[in-house]
Amino acid sequence: MKNHIRFAIISIVAIVLAACANDQKESSAAVARAASAKQEEIMKSLNSQWADLAAELPNVVSAIQNRIELLSRKSSRNLAAGVDINAVKAGLGQASSLWSKAQGAFAASNMQEAVSTAKDVKAKLNAVATTLELALPPAAAPPAAK
Repeated sequence: MKNHIRFAIISIVAIVLAACANDQKESSAAVARAASAKQEEIMKSLNSQWADLAAELPNVVSAIQNRIELLSRKSSRNLAAGVDINAVKAGLGQASSLWSKAQGAFAASNMQEAVSTAKDVKAKLNAVATTLELALPPAAAPPAAK
């Protein structure tokens, strides 16, 4: 009889261990699904941010270049008073170099670096625009969710 009880106990323990292992596999799968969903959410956000910055920044660069050209004309000396055109051109050059880096990161599918660098470009361009006393148009609002 002791053998039957021992066998029953061993069987129960085996069933409990199998159930625990199965629960752990299910838990691991749930964690993996949650991580995958979070990664997808992050990538959507980064793609959206990149699209906004990629649409906005070339227009800002163009506006700054136009302002620099205007202030560089001899007829605009009064407007350019107090503005260090060479420093502004250097700032624009730095922003353009950073923008190339951001585009390279985007091409390499490194969205986090691409967006981070593009945000640095935006900050640099905003500083240049402030120096030029150039009012930039506000960034386009994201489309409304349907």
